Parts: sequence; C-alpha cells; structure tokens
Amino acid sequence: MNNSLGFTYKLGEPTVVPDLTKNPVYACFPDAHITVGPHPEQAGRYRMVWGSNQNYYTVGPTPYVEDHTVRENEQPFLDLRCDHPCWHCGGTWLMGVFPSQGCLVGFVHGEDHYKECCETGGCAWKSIGVTYSHDNGLTWSKPELIITSAVKRPEKPSWGGSGDFSVIKKDQQYFLFYCGGDIDSMSGVRIATSSDPLGRPGSWFKWWEESFSQPGLGGREGEVKELGVWGGNPSVTWNSYVQRWLLTWHSWEPFDVMLSSSTDLLHWAPAVRIVVEPDRKTWYPTIIGFGGDQECGQQARLYYSSMNQSFGDRKFIGRDIVFFKPGEPEQYTPSPYSDPNYKPQQGYPAPPMDISQPVSYPQHAYGGGQWQQPNQYGGYPQLQQCDLVGYPPPFNANTSQGGYPAQPPQQHMYPPQQQPSKPTGPLAMMAGCLAAICCCGLLTDGLF
Repeated sequence: MNNSLGFTYKLGEPTVVPDLTKNPVYACFPDAHITVGPHPEQAGRYRMVWGSNQNYYTVGPTPYVEDHTVRENEQPFLDLRCDHPCWHCGGTWLMGVFPSQGCLVGFVHGEDHYKECCETGGCAWKSIGVTYSHDNGLTWSKPELIITSAVKRPEKPSWGGSGDFSVIKKDQQYFLFYCGGDIDSMSGVRIATSSDPLGRPGSWFKWWEESFSQPGLGGREGEVKELGVWGGNPSVTWNSYVQRWLLTWHSWEPFDVMLSSSTDLLHWAPAVRIVVEPDRKTWYPTIIGFGGDQECGQQARLYYSSMNQSFGDRKFIGRDIVFFKPGEPEQYTPSPYSDPNYKPQQGYPAPPMDISQPVSYPQHAYGGGQWQQPNQYGGYPQLQQCDLVGYPPPFNANTSQGGYPAQPPQQHMYPPQQQPSKPTGPLAMMAGCLAAICCCGLLTDGLF
C-alpha cells in the first residue's frame, strides 16, 4: 500500500477459478495475459481468449472468468505448431484483440521451440506478430512479425527473444508492453508503439534512450528503469477510478506479482510487491474490470497462475483487488466471486460486479460469421494451419483501391538482423512529443 503509486489498494482472499467449460488448456492456464472484451456478435455478452499454444474462446455475461460457462469453439484456432524451424513452430498465443477498420486486429506471442528442445528439457525463442480476422474471430490470417529481439537468435537452443506481452490502445495508438532482453541487459519490461490502426509490420518502434526511436524488427530495447525490479509477463490496464495506468508483472526469483502505476505510460512508480507465496511462483497476472482487460474501476479482479518451483501443482487463482484514492477509507464489500462456493447459473448469471460503471467499448458487431458447431467439447485435434482470410496492404502502401487484397503467405523464417535506425517524418515528431505527455485520456477503442 505504497503512496508512491498515487493510490492505496487492498487484496481479497485467493480462490481457485474452476474449469466450467471443460477447456483443454485449463490445466496450464493462465499461460499469458488474459484478453477479454465485449462479444462482437452477442449483445451484452463478453468473449474471453484462453491464450495458449492453441487458443479457445469462452462466453459469459460479465468479463469475469468465474461467469464464463460456455466454450465457443470445439477446435482451437491459431494452432500453428509445426516441425520445421520458424518463429511460431512451438505455438502462437493470442494476447490482444482490437476492432479496427472493419476487421479484428490480433496480436500473438510466438515461440520457436527449436528442433533440439526435446533433448535439452525445453526452451523457447520468442517473437511477436499481428494477425487479422474478417469474420469476428472465426478464422485468422497467418501472423506476420512486428517485434523481434535486438539479440540474434542463437543457434544453440536458448531461452530469450521478445514476447510475453499485453497491448493497450490510447488515443488511437497501440502501446505494447513486453518482456525482452537487450544486447547488454537481462530480460525485463520493454515498450513499443504503433500509430497504424492495423498495427502492421514496419509501423512499430521500440522505446530507446527516452524516445520511440528503434525499429520493432531487430531494434535495440530500452528498459523501464523506474520499476527497479526485473521480471516478465507484463499486463497493463487503465483504472478510471484513480486515473492511473496500472502495470502488473512478476519478478524473477522470487517470483512474486508486482504492481506499478503511471499517468503517461512512459514513466512509472517504483514497483510494489503485492502477491507473495513462499516457495511458489506467481506468474501471468492480469487485472480484469468492467471493461475487460483494458479498463477497470475501483473494484476489479486480479488473476494469476500459482505454481510450485517445478511448475507443477498449477492453480488458476482469482482475487478481489480494490483501489482507494489518497485519504479515502479502505473499506469495501467483497465481490461474489470471492466466495469459494460461488456458482453461476448455467449459461448466464447475475449482473456484473461493476454494473454502475459505463463500459467504454463499442458494443456493435464487426463483420459477420457464426460458429458452425458451438459448444461441442472435444479433445486435442490434429495440428493444422489456420484459414487464410487475407492480409492488409503493407504499412504506408497506396490503398486508394480499398479493401484488403489477399496475399500469399510468406515463408515465416527469421528475418535478417536489421541495423537500428531512427524513424523519420511524422512518426519521429510523434516520438519526440510523446515523452512530454503528462496525463492520459480514457480509452477510445477496445477489444472485439
């Protein structure tokens, strides 16, 4: 409860989130930032992405996981695992979805598990890509790289790269917080940004030496120095009650959940350790509120994965997190989800916890498309490529003819290492001005 955050907080008692949808990835969840927002086709419902090396959707009447009793797809989507070396051969985790220009823009974490991983005990080199859906998430295009490490991928199997991220959107600009290690520093929280509505390759720039001056593909990566605690798996959301951006992540040894706050997304308060479980790892934290993972109010839920030191005995944990303005009495009524015996009505239960708060996301559908076989529970299907539904034109291309012409899939090998260069034109002006921003506005766009 550090006043340097600009607020105080209280955490409720932890409860185990049950598997209400017979989800094939439940045993390893959460395994990434949790993405949830208004459903694009079902008014008043929320869709949550269970991001893993194979991805699933669930649906409920609120953004909170405890209310999601319907699994929307039988077979996983964006399951791009394969046995030839490429940046996503170990899987693609969908970790951010935004409606934009008539389609859904999705951001994925990809892992190269190396061919030799079975002999080394497992490792992953990580990258970040973008994908698009023109049918409300039924199918997705094959992802294209947008963020790669400044460190060249080693030939010998190694842990590293740039990945494990969350994305928020402020004033029509994407901010991507990810875990990466630069040439001369260890793995920690980094930032990249794009002002392109579709977040296309070539539009991303990394924070480096007080500006967004390094290219997303292969550029140098500056750390968020004010945090003071190295760690991974960052998650960012806007809190409209205390008027702060909130950043959660987990530290490295000990593996505790950390919290920081900011008014401009660039400068952050010193880290506060908020979840400590002796002899256990608490990873993959996400704060979910009335606006899904993008926005919360005074009372929200903190979700994370609790594991033993060998990554066994894994539990999906949820607990209340309540925020108070300076000097405000720290009193609150626990949410119904804090009751370990909470049971939603089969299908759709009571109103959301923050029903009095206005949801700031668009509620209308984007595009069309329906699931052909909803809610049919099955096991792991055979590995298969996702359907290609067309790529947007390249960043800064002439789009006077309109539409998204289909392009053949590229060979998804690692691109050649690029020399860092500074952006020119309007983006350079934006990067210089961005550091002077001292306060932020409400989100203007959101998930699904």
